[in-house]
Amino acid sequence: MTRTARFVLAGLAALLASAAVRSWLVRPAARPVAPPPGLDGDGDPLPEWAICRIGTKRFRNAHVTIAFSSDGSRLVSTTADGFVQTLDRATGRVLAEFPAQTGWVEPDPPSSLAESIGRKFDLDGPRRYRDHLWEAAVSPDGMRVVTQGSATSSIFD
Repeated sequence: MTRTARFVLAGLAALLASAAVRSWLVRPAARPVAPPPGLDGDGDPLPEWAICRIGTKRFRNAHVTIAFSSDGSRLVSTTADGFVQTLDRATGRVLAEFPAQTGWVEPDPPSSLAESIGRKFDLDGPRRYRDHLWEAAVSPDGMRVVTQGSATSSIFD
């Protein structure tokens, strides 16, 4: 065996020995504790039929706008999928969630004869689109939420 081969074997033996000693000295990572039955990993309640939730329901969508209640204890956020969430500011827990601005917006009447004819021959049908949430506000007493969409406004208790 050549001198270089002996040097490489000695180096590998030293490396393996140090890895073995390190693995004995390092404490293994603690196993994650399963959440109590009926709750997900974030502490949110699960539906009766569910055994787990992938991801979190709390921050499930992009927030369009956020408004605070007058006392600052709650915030109201609107999501890109048309839902309004009322959250406890201190804990982030969802207190209420409801759909808003879920209707369809019809196009304005045609403004010219050419546009009217063009709509008649349009194979895709009328150009309807979902009403999106743009703004939300909380009443001073904190009992109502007002939402403004692209075409409609709504008031919720």
